[in-house]
Amino acid sequence: MSLKIFLLNTFGKIPKTAKLETEYSENRKKFLELKELEGSEELDNFLKLEQEVNSPKFIEEKKRVTGLKYKGSEEQKVSDEFSKLDNNKKLMDFYRVAESADFKRYKELKESYLVKEFMDLDEYVKSDFEREKQSFIEAHKGDSAAFEDTMSYKKKQAHEDLLKSDDVQFWQQYQSGKDHGIHKSMVNSPEHVRYEELKAKVENEEFKKNKEFLENPKRWETTEEYKKEQKFEELKKESRFKTYLELKDSEGFKFFEEHDIAIDDDFDAREFDAKSWLDMETTCANSLGMNFSKEGDMHACTKGMNIKVADGIAHIETRKEKVDSFMWRMPDGFVPAEFDYTTGSISTIDSFDCKEGVIEIKAKYNPDNGIVDIAYLTNKENSLQINIFEIGTVCRMGYLTNGENHNKSIKGLSKNKFYIFRVEWKDGHHIVWKVNNKEIFKLNKVQLKNDPLFLNIKSIVVKETAKVPHQFDLDWVRVFVKKEDSK
Repeated sequence: MSLKIFLLNTFGKIPKTAKLETEYSENRKKFLELKELEGSEELDNFLKLEQEVNSPKFIEEKKRVTGLKYKGSEEQKVSDEFSKLDNNKKLMDFYRVAESADFKRYKELKESYLVKEFMDLDEYVKSDFEREKQSFIEAHKGDSAAFEDTMSYKKKQAHEDLLKSDDVQFWQQYQSGKDHGIHKSMVNSPEHVRYEELKAKVENEEFKKNKEFLENPKRWETTEEYKKEQKFEELKKESRFKTYLELKDSEGFKFFEEHDIAIDDDFDAREFDAKSWLDMETTCANSLGMNFSKEGDMHACTKGMNIKVADGIAHIETRKEKVDSFMWRMPDGFVPAEFDYTTGSISTIDSFDCKEGVIEIKAKYNPDNGIVDIAYLTNKENSLQINIFEIGTVCRMGYLTNGENHNKSIKGLSKNKFYIFRVEWKDGHHIVWKVNNKEIFKLNKVQLKNDPLFLNIKSIVVKETAKVPHQFDLDWVRVFVKKEDSK
């Protein structure tokens, strides 16, 4: 692991701290901007449009429309068949006759009272007149009755008068003429019946519209779907929607979406934020209610006197100076003791605890053989400890509980440079340690007992050192907790 970290650091495989901070700031800013956009009518409409345009149904419809061809279509078949019949000579003659003035006159006469009367009289003359005339002659032999006075004679005369009329003569001549024959032979023909069927189709507005649509190589651009597609493409180019699409599925956006920021302290204030930090370890606050040391410790933690904030950096200073404090010593308990070093510690026991989350600390790598700078998570009983980092004789990350110690040592970090140390723990058993977002170590079967954990940061004197005063510098601390609806 040591060689790996050295090589990663040397050849730029560990991301630069400043670059990561810039990325975080930009992503956080964009996330907040997008959260303002969320819930707006504009985004709602945009997302609905995006969903529709990217839906299988929409994609399939575009594929169908763009794949359409006039050649081979039903519309082409109907049009071609109609065009062929439209040039059929018999049909052309038929429609020439049907649309002629003579045919129209013939049709009108055929339905007229005049022609109907003539046809009735004509039938009478051809079938009954001569018989009735002979019967009359035989019945009136020897008397003076005149046939000219009979109805039969009058019908015959009326028939002869009608035969002389122009209309009847025209009707008779047309009916026996060539044009009438053309019409009669074609009016119920399969060609004429089919032609009329096709004519009704090709003159239908929907058919015309479909034919025009198929013949248009840019037919997709005439659809309502195309308009929606173009509208979506235009909206995608707007910076707010463009950014939203770029980030909405990114890990960074997902992380902010699923986590709340419990602590975001960049130490820009003049003093520690008393609402976030207690100048006392979790164990001390939970037992004696004041700082104390353990047997063997060479230092005492003062109440805030070794902690200061300047120029946006928090400093925990370790000094060589004698001080009276308390020590926990078995079997005596808490006893007064004198110490040669003073240092400081802070914790979140009064402000924050969580059962899973992410902690990032930007701290200066300033190792010393006699002093350990440490940031860790622990429960009130201090029965387990997740070390976010230890910087001292050895730099390492790990997990301690019930006498078990799982850790990884790190070498190769550059002295007096700031790094971002990160721990992610979740599901009660999964822990990952990272430096500048590069995974260093992970454990997948840790038993965290679902205890609330508190953050502690402090310096420890482990052996005599001449490198004092020693500065443990913190640029910022961020703690993220999982949102309830994301668990």
